[in-house]
Amino acid sequence: MWELMRTRRQTLTAQQLLSRNVSEAIIAKDEHARDCMKYVLMSHPEPTLKTAQQLAAEAVAPLAQQGDLTSAAIRYKQMMEEAERGNEPPRIGRRRF
Repeated sequence: MWELMRTRRQTLTAQQLLSRNVSEAIIAKDEHARDCMKYVLMSHPEPTLKTAQQLAAEAVAPLAQQGDLTSAAIRYKQMMEEAERGNEPPRIGRRRF
């Protein structure tokens, strides 16, 4: 906490402020804790998203455990079709026959 509270930014004179962009550079002094936190946070990967197959399998698992395999198969098929339909662009206007 001590190092984080003592973080300073580079200061510019009044003349420099008129001719240059405002500096956001941090002065490199007592920055060991900040560097450590940076590397720890950057080392954690993004959480992965579940695929449509995994979501559908989790949703029908209770039906399969109860022995209702027909309903589980139908629901799995429905969920997979919904996932495929989600990738299609929406229709505008009436459908032709």
